[in-house]
Amino acid sequence: MRFLTFAAIVLLAVAVPACDGPTAGELSIDLVTPNNSDGAILFKLRTPASRELGEVTAACSGCQVFPYKISESELYCVVTGALSSGPLVRIAVSDVGVRSAYQVTIEQVSGVDRRIRSTVGYELRLSH
Repeated sequence: MRFLTFAAIVLLAVAVPACDGPTAGELSIDLVTPNNSDGAILFKLRTPASRELGEVTAACSGCQVFPYKISESELYCVVTGALSSGPLVRIAVSDVGVRSAYQVTIEQVSGVDRRIRSTVGYELRLSH
């Protein structure tokens, strides 16, 4: 009986830390826009220093992505093209388990005519 108790404790000790660790993966940033003629957006993405941001790729058709990393946990990104509501970019992250740890902020938006627009009514949403 003591052997079974010892074996159960060893199995729990090995299994529990494996469940608690971060899970690397990819997050999607989706755009919500009140307009149908957006041409570019500049946003900032931050996370605590204990997490890392990786490669950024376009998720919208015909878009171009220009990321600028400030540090492993902070970047600016410009996305250009015929932008509309829906998936904007995908980003590799060190931990997909806690989306609330990632903060995305819209800095500027412009129309296809290259005029700066108010960011009122715009939103960026994180999803898996």
